[in-house]
Amino acid sequence: MPDAEMIKPYVEQKIGEMLGRDRLDYDEDGDIPIRHGSSVSFVRLFDGPAGPILRVFSPLLGELKVSRKLLARVNELNAGSTLLRFFFAQGTIFCVVDLPAQDLQPGELQQAVSAVAGTADRLDDLLKDDFGGRRMIEEDDAVKPGHGAYL
Repeated sequence: MPDAEMIKPYVEQKIGEMLGRDRLDYDEDGDIPIRHGSSVSFVRLFDGPAGPILRVFSPLLGELKVSRKLLARVNELNAGSTLLRFFFAQGTIFCVVDLPAQDLQPGELQQAVSAVAGTADRLDDLLKDDFGGRRMIEEDDAVKPGHGAYL
């Protein structure tokens, strides 16, 4: 069975093609950051208990205080989603999708990245209106180095 390191060149090639880039940037955690509007999504490849996993995730909104209303909204997001899941941890709402990476097809990779990035860019504004907090990229932020390619 292939492991994450064996699949990494294929994933890098397909993400590079999707973004129109020959070289990908990595953050300090080894993730590939992809900016889309006010959101930044991250692509991570790792070995899971049943084989390699491709994880695409985005912190939607940070600097939040937990409340029943906030957790109820996260539950609503999960109830209305088929591909994505949402959770609240350490003051941040996350959107994530995990895919088995052993037989990953280019269409699956593109769908996962597009679903997370598009959802994060749309929901961060709506959630900020309701709960405050901070998006990954605020309007007053200059373009930050290390936030990767644009989708």
